[in-house]
Amino acid sequence: MDIYINDEKINFKLENEKNASDIINALNEYSANLKPQHFITQIYINDNEYSFTDDKNLKKIEINQIKNLKIEISNIYEITEMSIKQIEKFLILLKNLLTEKKPSDNSEKIKESIDWMKDGINQISMIFDSKDEKILEHKNNFLTNCENLNNFFNEFNINVNTDKTKINSALLYLNNLDNSLSNIKNWLIKNFKIPNTEYIINSLDNLIDEIDKIVPKLENVALLYQTGEDSQTMDIIQNLANILEKSISLFIVFKESFKIKLDKYSFKEVNFDTYFKTITDHLKMLMEAIQNKDFVVISDLLEYEFVPNIEEIKKILLKIKEEAFTKAN
Repeated sequence: MDIYINDEKINFKLENEKNASDIINALNEYSANLKPQHFITQIYINDNEYSFTDDKNLKKIEINQIKNLKIEISNIYEITEMSIKQIEKFLILLKNLLTEKKPSDNSEKIKESIDWMKDGINQISMIFDSKDEKILEHKNNFLTNCENLNNFFNEFNINVNTDKTKINSALLYLNNLDNSLSNIKNWLIKNFKIPNTEYIINSLDNLIDEIDKIVPKLENVALLYQTGEDSQTMDIIQNLANILEKSISLFIVFKESFKIKLDKYSFKEVNFDTYFKTITDHLKMLMEAIQNKDFVVISDLLEYEFVPNIEEIKKILLKIKEEAFTKAN
């Protein structure tokens, strides 16, 4: 039996699995333990498609009957993006239904779909940041307008005689849903929760620009501090810390959302985690040296650690932009 995950053949050792259901559950557990977390989205057994929820039929397929088993998996970010796209399509469908006053024989299905939208947005909020005030506000607006829309379909059956004022009210709820969904999507993109190539390239370019601007300032920090420019010095150090934080976030996105293998890019012959841990430790040492007014340590750290390291980060960012984004397009 050959087993493939996303078209890549894997070496899967059978343990106590007796049927297709057992194997799928084992593969689902394997996918859930990946970082970021993945989920099975499609299943093919002997080139026939099966649903993950079709456990009854999967149990009927014994191992000796399986020639090949192929599954497609997606990470939590990709699934979130797919969910949002599906919600967008459903909102367009509802808008056409209301605008054209198409008879709604399937009002129960519509209400079920509205409940599905609510569940989807609740899950996105819970998974990514249920305490963030912005996404909470957008989520609550979305849920409120879902309820308003549900009430509309409970009260009215759409047909050519449906009151225009009522239709306009429902269209307003849809417009509010559209705006809330757009705000949630933008929040996810800006916080790197779902991959968006255009936004990533803009973030990358902005970060490179910030690095170019801070390098000459870092070279003057020791002098500024010696001459009593404490406030200006701390602004530069804070800016440096922000650049390092943005760099770490971007590299994580490259690795997890865009599947870029960071191993092929040299971080001074150490891995990504070790490299940024060392820089973070140096930042703590710099803050201590500033508190102790140790100008020698400040100068050494900036000249021999921070300036070369952020120039190295810039070099790698440019290489990733060229190889992973510019050439790919």
